[in-house]
Amino acid sequence: MTDISRPKILLTLACVALLLLCGAFFKGGMWWAARQNPAAAPLKTQRAILYWYDPMKPEAHFDQPGKSPFMDMELQARYADEEDNAPPTPGFGLPPALTQNLGVKFAHVEKGVLTRPLEVSGSVIFDEHAIAVAQARAGGIVERAYPLAVGDVVQVGAALAEVRVPEWFAAQGEYLVLRSDPA
Repeated sequence: MTDISRPKILLTLACVALLLLCGAFFKGGMWWAARQNPAAAPLKTQRAILYWYDPMKPEAHFDQPGKSPFMDMELQARYADEEDNAPPTPGFGLPPALTQNLGVKFAHVEKGVLTRPLEVSGSVIFDEHAIAVAQARAGGIVERAYPLAVGDVVQVGAALAEVRVPEWFAAQGEYLVLRSDPA
């Protein structure tokens, strides 16, 4: 070992010792402050879990954490100290903070007679659940479409259009020959 490297080693050891000493003082100071002011110490209390639930189906409760059987996502804990411990009820509701931020006002519905005229906008549309789609299973040419408009009521079995399907010409010809043959 040369004389030049010995001071570097001593300096390095002194720096490490100084860092360890600073760390010990810091940790001791934290311990002392926690003893003097218990409110400043970090709380290590466990929150009581009431049950586990799937956020997409909150009415289903589970005893253990894990994956939801409904949506393949992690179950979330419902804690005893949360504001909303009651199961969700059907209806409409907003959290109070959101209600205040949006300026939403709720009122009870009352049945009565309007004394002033009321003008509202709206649209009247056809019930799309009552629509039936007529679809040909073969390619063809529409020769005639009967004059119907959107929303017209059509009786069951009524003709909508006359379609010529080239693939059916042979079968149609045989049917007409057999129908007209008296024998």
